[in-house]
Amino acid sequence: MRTGKSKTTLKTSFMFFALIIIQLSLFSGIHTAIAISEEPEIEALIKDLNAQDVDVKADSVKVLVEIGEPAVEPLIQALGAEDPEIRENAAITLGKIKDERAIKPLFCLLTDEEWEVEKAATDALIAIGEPAVEPLIEILQNENEDIFLQMKAVQVLAGIKDERAIQPMIQALKENPELDADLGYHLGLMGEPA
Repeated sequence: MRTGKSKTTLKTSFMFFALIIIQLSLFSGIHTAIAISEEPEIEALIKDLNAQDVDVKADSVKVLVEIGEPAVEPLIQALGAEDPEIRENAAITLGKIKDERAIKPLFCLLTDEEWEVEKAATDALIAIGEPAVEPLIEILQNENEDIFLQMKAVQVLAGIKDERAIQPMIQALKENPELDADLGYHLGLMGEPA
């Protein structure tokens, strides 16, 4: 008798938890659909990226990441904002979304005068990862490119740790003495394959 009763209790508990999970997933789906449909909300969230309240900034980043693809273009435009906090937090958000469209616009911030913005762009490109490797190699191999941007490209490539970057980095080491110290150090960070 006890076995039958415990099976019934177990089934009831399982059904209860399954119902809760279904309700939670439906609720989050509704929230996402609402967020995606409100473009003015995206603009307001981008403006909040420079709020005085750290929690407001963090919440804005979180919601923009949840919105995802529809927020990418407005965030790319925000990379050109006059306010460095907006540029920094837009870069952070794009790194979390990991959309390839942000790669080249993020390159512009690798030489930003504000180190926080530069760091956010570097971290975002590392987070995007593999899709950024080929464009970064192009920067490294372009002899007409700004040397500082090439140094930043080396740093990002070392952070991504994609083996495709090793040979171009070694070639640049041979051809560009201005990059010797950076390339030597960052090739070491690439680990065993380098």
